Amino acid sequence: MRKCELIFALDKPRRRDFIYWIDATKDLISFYKVGLVGFTSLGKDAITLLKKRKKKVFLDLKFFDIPNTMIGASLNAINWGVDMLDFHLAQDKHSLAETLDGIKKSVRKTKKNMPAILGVTVLTSETTSSTIQSYVLNLARKAKEVGFDGVVTSGKEAKGVRKKLGKKFIIVTPGIRLKRSLDDQRRAVTPKDVKGTSDFIVVGRPIYESKKFRKVIDEIRIDLEG
Repeated sequence: MRKCELIFALDKPRRRDFIYWIDATKDLISFYKVGLVGFTSLGKDAITLLKKRKKKVFLDLKFFDIPNTMIGASLNAINWGVDMLDFHLAQDKHSLAETLDGIKKSVRKTKKNMPAILGVTVLTSETTSSTIQSYVLNLARKAKEVGFDGVVTSGKEAKGVRKKLGKKFIIVTPGIRLKRSLDDQRRAVTPKDVKGTSDFIVVGRPIYESKKFRKVIDEIRIDLEG
């Protein structure tokens, strides 16, 4: 059975809340996601706070720009020690390939640790359609052809990506809910839905909106391992 690791989406705008949640979960979680909210509020400090506590970091900024800009931004993040970076796949294949090549060349020269490079397919807030499965699969194929390590994709499409792109291709699944919900994550799934398929699940609101967040984390682990 493929093991699946929990990544805690720590998108808190206030520094004290960010620190509170790291310390409140540090004995339960080793991998944290820093997204747009946390990063635009705290910047590099968000990464530093986690790295000082020896945590792994997924910097989820979905880079989408010209190669030179994406390379520069990526190298800054790599210097901070991030473990995972993502790029939106709805951009030119040549640009993505050029970006990855530039990152790798610099990493070889500086001897920094290379993070996992992921491509973002379709956001989980988008409504399911009859063509979305094939569209996501085409984007995932693009990512693999470019040389990316894997993709960020909804649990609704994760099984198809796994079947077509193999065991070694990393799949990170956001939009996780413990129960079926009707919030802005329109293609949400439960941990059980992706057990044995995804390598990582990203969970935020179900944890920090609960008064019994430790119990929520335990329930997620039970669902993934049971």
